[in-house]
Amino acid sequence: MPQTNLQSSNPKSTKLIQRLSCAVAIAASLVPTAAQCDEGMWLFNALPKKQLASKYQFEPTQEWVDHVMLSSVRFNSGGSASFVSSNGLVLTNHHVAADTLFKLSTAEHNYNEDGFLAKSLQEEIPATDLELNQLISIEDVTAKVNEAVKADMAPADAFKARQATMAQIEKESLDKTGLRSDVVTLYGGGRYHLYRYKKYTDVRLVWAPEAASAFFGGDADNFEYPRYCLDVTLFRVYEDGKPAKIDHFLKMDPDGAKDGDLVFVSGNPGRTRRILTSDAVEFQRDTSTHPFPVHSICCDDARSPCSNTASKDPNKLDAEETICSVSKTPEKRIQECSRGSKTLRSSKQNARTNKTSSKPYKPTLNSQA
Repeated sequence: MPQTNLQSSNPKSTKLIQRLSCAVAIAASLVPTAAQCDEGMWLFNALPKKQLASKYQFEPTQEWVDHVMLSSVRFNSGGSASFVSSNGLVLTNHHVAADTLFKLSTAEHNYNEDGFLAKSLQEEIPATDLELNQLISIEDVTAKVNEAVKADMAPADAFKARQATMAQIEKESLDKTGLRSDVVTLYGGGRYHLYRYKKYTDVRLVWAPEAASAFFGGDADNFEYPRYCLDVTLFRVYEDGKPAKIDHFLKMDPDGAKDGDLVFVSGNPGRTRRILTSDAVEFQRDTSTHPFPVHSICCDDARSPCSNTASKDPNKLDAEETICSVSKTPEKRIQECSRGSKTLRSSKQNARTNKTSSKPYKPTLNSQA
């Protein structure tokens, strides 16, 4: 997930990297190898200002918070970015832009593999289906949503009532402001916030490096540090056929972050499920988010033989058809279930393997947009 690094003017003895979320309430922090990361991921309208002031002698003003929020950008295709100039330049990750780069490529030009550079405004390429969102305001609508649910409602009816109310709130906001309006569910339904976005639908590609540079090192995401790839791409937003005039944008510091600087990261992460209980995590690990669609479960004990009824032709068995459950014995979580040349592993660690590596694929709780 792309982020925007924001330095405060108050140096401390260690670096702190935090992320300010404008789409979700909870997530895990990013930890570079050369910095110590403090706990915390906060909404723009719920920063722990007293904690920051007490621990780091830095208290963000409302003006500072608004500036960061208005400088941050969300891709409707998934991902984060930031305005970096007054004339509409938007900086994001190459892996966020990859979908657009593939769509813009032709038989003659593979922009994802070979890169692209517009030497003038006229050469910038329109991305016709790309929409960028700038978060303008946040409103707590929890009370309105909860009022729709009556005490005697069945869970299914309560869900429908909430959805109907949320849809009505979004419509009223859109009609009133003309801004894209999304009611966001936070804290597992503990809060409901109305996010209003300004939409930019005239978005054009300005520059992208070659994939060999952007993907150097083989890490498609940006949760691992240090990184040595050029995982960046530039777009520009337009209004009325001209580069948009942007009042809030982040300026580049040519000297970069210094040792001891307090650093914040702004972005639009997916979700991290930080508030799930251990039972909920175990359920998702073993049942809800199994790496393959479960057509049959074989071996419910490490000592039991496997059986499969998904296909009567053993030559047609594949990963989607033969799944092994984990052992009931905690210390024997790894177990094999074979059918001819097909062997699958179901383990507590993970069942997926990276197609380009023999090492187990290790998902992160930080979902990439």
